Amino acid sequence: MFTTESVSLDSTVVAQSIYGDMPHLVEPLGLTLSSDIAEELNTFMSDFVSFVQISNVPEKFFRLDLYLEGENVYVIEINVEVADGWGVSLNLLRAADRLLNREVSGLFPKQIPTFPNDLRVVEFELACSEFEEYGHVAKVVFNKSRIFDELDNKIYLTRFSQVWQGDLVKVPKTYSIEVCSWEDVPADVYLKFTDKFCTEAIKSRYSAKPRSELGKARQIKKLYHAGLAIAQERIDSYRLPDNRQVQAVVMCSGANPVTGYIQIAAPERQVINDKDTNKGVLIFDK
Repeated sequence: MFTTESVSLDSTVVAQSIYGDMPHLVEPLGLTLSSDIAEELNTFMSDFVSFVQISNVPEKFFRLDLYLEGENVYVIEINVEVADGWGVSLNLLRAADRLLNREVSGLFPKQIPTFPNDLRVVEFELACSEFEEYGHVAKVVFNKSRIFDELDNKIYLTRFSQVWQGDLVKVPKTYSIEVCSWEDVPADVYLKFTDKFCTEAIKSRYSAKPRSELGKARQIKKLYHAGLAIAQERIDSYRLPDNRQVQAVVMCSGANPVTGYIQIAAPERQVINDKDTNKGVLIFDK
């Protein structure tokens, strides 16, 4: 249901940086998701949008973090506030000569919100530039401070996972105080703050950790009881022949998966995110 392949990247097209002045690490690797997975991702997001029952959801832009295992993809997280990813994905597709159908331009965001000293603005400006390749105009909007979206909270995916039943697109088994006592949470899970921007998460300098690394986990146990933390089943990441890990990131316009990219991380990496990972091309099979 997904395949990897070497791709040629035009180095004159690839952006030099996507975060401040840090170098953009890329790899000539492409991952193709089958049309069956793409279609079920659309159904997944349509059901999620209906489930959360917030009127302006169709105008929101979601970012999905996916792990791949066997024939399935697992939605690890759904992010809303995080707008970065559009520029990376479209730039890498252009460098690989894999431009999207121009009709998708109607699904691109028209504004990308940011705030002073946001190092991601480099990637936001890249996104606006890449949108122009499709005849779409967007602009970066500076707010006085960071604006947090009410949907950017892991509790929504946790609740949705209780009702979603997919064939190819799945959610790791997730535990919250709403359905499971702390004493019944398995040992082999990731513990996560529901709000990655909460005071406790910022002080802890992590949003997710294997339970095995947190000892008695007194703080997050307390937050779990308060409904401010969840536990999620550990899913093995897809690994390349050299044992490096691959995670897919999919950018959605409302319920529509539009584009994305992949992240290639070191074998020992516990939590895969944008930091210090090589980026590669994500392709939706037609």
